[in-house]
This record gives sequence, C-alpha cells and structure tokens, in this order.
Amino acid sequence: MFEPDHVRPPSVAGLFYPGDPGHLAVTISELLDAADTTRRSSGIRALLVPHAGYAYSGKTAGSAYGLLDHGERITRVILLAPSHHVGFRGVDPGIYAAFETPLGRIPVMQETERALHRILPDLVSFSAEAHADEHALEVQLPFVQTTCPNAAVLPLLCGACRDEDLARLEAGLTNLIPADEETLWIVSSDLTHFGPAFGYVPFRDHVFRRLEELDRGALAFCLAKDPVGFRDYLRRTGMTLCGAVPLELLLRIMNRIGPDWRGDIVAYATSGELEGDTTHSVGYAAMTFRTPAGHSPTACGLDDAAGAILVQLARQAVTDHLRGISHADAAHIEIPPILHEPGACFVTLTTHEGLRGCVGSLEADRPLAAAVRDGAEEAAFRDPRFLPVRENELADLRFEVSVLTPLRAIGDIAEFEPGRHGIVIEKGKRSAVFLPVVAAEHGWDRETTLRKLCRKAGLPDRAWRSRARLLIFEAQCFAEPRAPAE
Repeated sequence: MFEPDHVRPPSVAGLFYPGDPGHLAVTISELLDAADTTRRSSGIRALLVPHAGYAYSGKTAGSAYGLLDHGERITRVILLAPSHHVGFRGVDPGIYAAFETPLGRIPVMQETERALHRILPDLVSFSAEAHADEHALEVQLPFVQTTCPNAAVLPLLCGACRDEDLARLEAGLTNLIPADEETLWIVSSDLTHFGPAFGYVPFRDHVFRRLEELDRGALAFCLAKDPVGFRDYLRRTGMTLCGAVPLELLLRIMNRIGPDWRGDIVAYATSGELEGDTTHSVGYAAMTFRTPAGHSPTACGLDDAAGAILVQLARQAVTDHLRGISHADAAHIEIPPILHEPGACFVTLTTHEGLRGCVGSLEADRPLAAAVRDGAEEAAFRDPRFLPVRENELADLRFEVSVLTPLRAIGDIAEFEPGRHGIVIEKGKRSAVFLPVVAAEHGWDRETTLRKLCRKAGLPDRAWRSRARLLIFEAQCFAEPRAPAE
C-alpha cells in the first residue's frame, strides 16, 4: 500500500529535461510558446502528449499544454502512461503523497487512489518499483506544474489489461472523478517506434511519409473516439505505439463522459526527421479533446460571412497557383479567428459540364483556412480523375467548400440518413467517402448509397454488410452563385 508521507524524487531530471530549476522554467515557457494561441480554449478536457526528451518531443507537447485557457481552475489531473520497465496487470499509482521535480512538489490524489483500490483491488497495485525509473509520467509534471498550478495528480501507470479490465477501469474512474472543467485527463504516449532497435521495419522507402501515414491512421481512430477500431488498427499494422493501453482507456472514458467532445491534432513530429535519420524514428503527436462549448463551430456552425471567405480563399489559391504567385506574395484576405481553428473540409470544383475536381480531408489536422487553400489546389491540379485546371477555365469554374463535422463510427446503418450525412466505408485496405450532397443530388436511398459507396471503394456491392467499418459526418456547404444558365 502507499506511504502517506513518501515523495517520489525526480528520476530523469538532467536527462530528459533540465535539472536546474531556472533553466527548466525558461525551457517550459519556450516550449509553451510553440502553441497556436488562436486555438486556446477553456473547453479542453483531455490531452494526448508525447514523453520523449524535451529536445525531441517537448515542442510537440508544449503545443497542446499551451492551449489550456483555464489551467488555474484545474484541480485534478489524471495522468495515464505506459509502464516501460515493470510488467503488471491493471494500473499502479505508486506509493507517494507527492511527486517532486526541480520546480517543486505536486500533490497526489490519495483519497481517489484509496477509493479506486477499494472498488478494484485486483486491478490497482501500489509499488515503488514500477515508478522508480519511469519517465513517461515524470516528463509531464513540469508542464502540469506550470500550466495547472493548483492541481493534484492521479499518476496511473498502465500495465497489461484485458478488455474486461479496461471496462472495469473505465467505470471505476468515471464514477470517482467529476467530469467538469476542474478535471484534465492526460495520456502520455509516443507513436510509432520504427527501426531495428524496436524490431519494427515494415518498410524501407519513403520512410517519413509512410510513418506519418501510419501514425495518422491511428490518430484518426482517436479523433473518432473509437477504441475498438484503434485496437484493431494496431493489431493489423503491428504498430509499435507504447501507450496503447492508456490511450484505449481514455477513448473508452471519453465515450462515457464526453461523447460530444471534439478531438483536434495540434502538432505532429518525428525524431527521425529532426535528426535526418531514416533508420530509427519515433513519432510524436499532440491532441486536444474539448467540449462543444469549448471549440469554435468550424463544423456546421459558420455564418455566411465566414463561408464566403472560405470560398474566396479557395478561388484565390487556384488563381495564384496558375499565375505563379506564392502564398507569401498573394493578395491579403482578412481571415477571422474562427477560420484559424482546426477544421476538416472538401473543396469541389464544377463547370456547366459537371464535376471538375473534388479533394479534401476528413481530419481536422490544420487550420480550416489552410485546409481550404490546400484542398482547392489539390482539387484543381492533382485530382487523378481530371487533367490539371488551365487558366482559361477560371471564369467557368464554380468553387464550393464543404466543412465537415468529426467522423462518428456507427454500428447500425439506421443511424445513416442519406442527404443529411456523409459516409465513409473502410474494409481491409480499401476505403471511400461520399459527401452528403451526393445522395441528395441523385435521390439515393440508404442501401443504394451504400452499394454505390462500395463500388467506389472497389468492393463488392454488399461488402458493407460484413466486417466493414462505417463512419458518418455532416457538412455545411458554401458555394459561389450558379451562373444564370445553370
């Protein structure tokens, strides 16, 4: 059992982060400056942050911590991290009354630890051994002390957990811990560990691009708060993500207490790119999960003025590309703060003859304004179904921007409403997407839409019936006026 007066001393100060208090305070301040302050929010309820040395992943972590706009009001920080050195079942909060870093001591939520042990005695163990040399929790503490100065922590190292173990931990934690703005959940995890040292070399060419695709594939399930899909993805790919158990636990918890929380990817990096090493690399991502009141309504909540700016940005991006004007030299368009929030979108180009290009992203992985500019260029010049747009076509092009809500996995096709929802199918290595407007324009019913979607993915017509993953979303559309003849 824990010792009420025992303090866990720093183990990796001077190794993973500065050991001198003054140097550490300055370093944390500089890393927090990496955050995009236009995306700060009081609605953030959970974070995913990496736990390598600050020289490698500190800037990525700071990009998430720096978005907390209510840190002084946070009194409970639930830290979930993998155990790198000691194996056990369930979770281990350690034997401590406080954790110490060069910045001082941070108290532990001992009453919550006692209560969790009372209800889950077989899944909660107290030891010093698991925590002694563990860095995954410790590297988060200086960030927590700086951004949440009034918080106590529940430091849970996660060991092996069966499905039923995770279900019981999910229930136990959510019953004990208030789901309010005073609580912040943090998962400490790196992403793919690539290279012979990790026993994972699934490819040898285009390493950085393919690593990012692999990592973002896992993050897509986090954005959808889909623990089953997340686990299956790791199993299919063999992806070496060290915090799989704590991350799956958080996804389960969010489905219970925050089914409407929105996830955003705020930063991504790899150690390989930082060092120019294609033989050894670890991925790092920062994500936030926030309440609906805490994020801007960039998905189905923009007004017409903001929508008009998005359409203007799309046309300007294509026009400037054709005329060889760089983004830095482009005519300035005043972009309101709401369009600097992350957003997912598709950009569609049409002429009087029909579709001329349509490309976008289902992930809110960059500011919406930037996503629209990128999508417009992709649709105009890199949609494989069409030749690149020429300058003499500009006058005939009509630009349309569809802003998407986050994806939501469904288990019953009755949840899919053609015309209202867009839909994605994933089966094996094949996938396809229809925007809501597709079924609406063709008058398709539910089964017809699913059949056509399967064909688009290169699957049999009825493939959606068996072991396919279906996700739905809504969209808010903004477009240039149609020409009178249309």
